[in-house]
Amino acid sequence: MICVTIISLCELVELIYLKPIPEPLNGKIRILFWGTIRDPCIILGTALKVAATSMIIAHNHPSGQLKPSLADERLTTKIKEGARFMDINLADHIILSSTDDMYYSFADEGYL
Repeated sequence: MICVTIISLCELVELIYLKPIPEPLNGKIRILFWGTIRDPCIILGTALKVAATSMIIAHNHPSGQLKPSLADERLTTKIKEGARFMDINLADHIILSSTDDMYYSFADEGYL
């Protein structure tokens, strides 16, 4: 169970890049963006720069709607395909509700 508390009027995107241990920050590098990020080149380019072997994308929907938009699905597919080509595992893409403690996980739903 994940406990999440978010109060937000705009979209927030968090990218978590994972590296093999031992690395600084216990192998985890977190990058936070305010607003929408829809460019897989930025996400994957950053993963390469930090030598990530795996990554998790998380963002909120200020409306509270957990269902992924078509843009969310397309972005996830592009990142998944690009990451696979570079031997980087996209472990999950999580959508958090801004109105309650619920979330949608692409991995849990079998999309990844």
